[in-house]
This record gives sequence, structure tokens and C-alpha cells, in this order.
Amino acid sequence: MRGKKFKYVSHTADMAFVAKGDSIEDCIENACAALLNYMLDLERIKKNTAVVKSILIRESAGSPEYLTWFTLEHVLEEIDEKNLNAFELRVERFFEKGDKLNVYARLYYKAFDGDCTLMRVKAVTPHGMKMMKKGEEYSIKVIADV
Repeated sequence: MRGKKFKYVSHTADMAFVAKGDSIEDCIENACAALLNYMLDLERIKKNTAVVKSILIRESAGSPEYLTWFTLEHVLEEIDEKNLNAFELRVERFFEKGDKLNVYARLYYKAFDGDCTLMRVKAVTPHGMKMMKKGEEYSIKVIADV
């Protein structure tokens, strides 16, 4: 995908962004990129020489919106519970099984002492979340409670 993968948009009390992509899985990756970029000092994490590690994120849902929501919430939980310096999510596998959409993704992080937090995000809300397809491009608006 060329150009920006996400952009932040104004919201009255919380943080909001629109993520775009050539597919549903691109939208999920780019939504996570927007979330991580808002929360963490990604440049500091990437510059650190610590070994790159990963965690498998597996989610399933009946719609692309809920799949995105569940995935972002899972990422937030991993970061909060394990104090991870995460910098990227990559979808490894995306498939439909029955009436469910499934995603297997890797959350990449570096394990080193140091707080790279820029802003605390409490949760991602499914309220108003709608994935759209215009031409060949997908987009989704996400609102996070900060």
C-alpha cells in the first residue's frame, strides 16, 4: 500500500484514527500500527539493540469490525500485562472458517528495561467501528479510551 497507513482524526474525549489497507488483514495491521504509534516511542524501541521477540495473537470473530476490535484488545492486554515494548503486528494467516473470520498474527517486541510509554490507552471500543471498502481499499475507524 502506498501513502499513509493510518491517520488520527479528532474526537471529543478519546483518541480516534482511521486505518487503511488493501485487505482486511492490512487494515488490522495498520490499526495496530496506529495504536502502537500513539502509545509507545517506536523509534526508541526500534533503535534498542535488544533481541526481537514475538507473541502469537489468535482471534476469531463474526465480522471484520469485531475481529479488529478483539485483535487490538488482545494487543493492549499483552502490552499491559507483560509491560512489552511492542513495535509491530504482522498478520501471518487470515482465513474464513464457517461463519467466522480468523487471524493469526505476531506481535513483535523487544525485551529491555525502560519505559517507552507515551500515552496510556485503557481500551478500544467497538462503538462506531465500521469497516468500509471503497474501490480496492478498505478502511476502518477506531476509537480508543485514553
